[in-house]
Amino acid sequence: KLLITSLDRPEAPSVFSPAEDPNAGHAGPATAVDWNSQVAHIVASAGGDGSCIVWDLRQKKPWCEMREAGRCALSAACWNPTEGLHIVTASSDDGSPDVKLWDLRASTTVPLGT
Repeated sequence: KLLITSLDRPEAPSVFSPAEDPNAGHAGPATAVDWNSQVAHIVASAGGDGSCIVWDLRQKKPWCEMREAGRCALSAACWNPTEGLHIVTASSDDGSPDVKLWDLRASTTVPLGT
């Protein structure tokens, strides 16, 4: 389960889930989280289950999920700082590293490049 800590009020931080549905999210642990610098209410999480989930904090649910068949655990998900719909994911397999660029306008099932 992914939890986010808000430090808007440092004297009284709040912790919340990005989804109302307690079953939404990764099947395993979240391994990385990155905030979208272009869209303040969008955050992405990479998971040990090989998925990258883009969360809409306003809607309190996943906006989309990227996953490829047979993909190993992810160790990173990073937004392009100047293009809010481009995200890079990286696998945690040191023996066969895999870095993918995704354009969420085009597809959430096929990466733009590797």
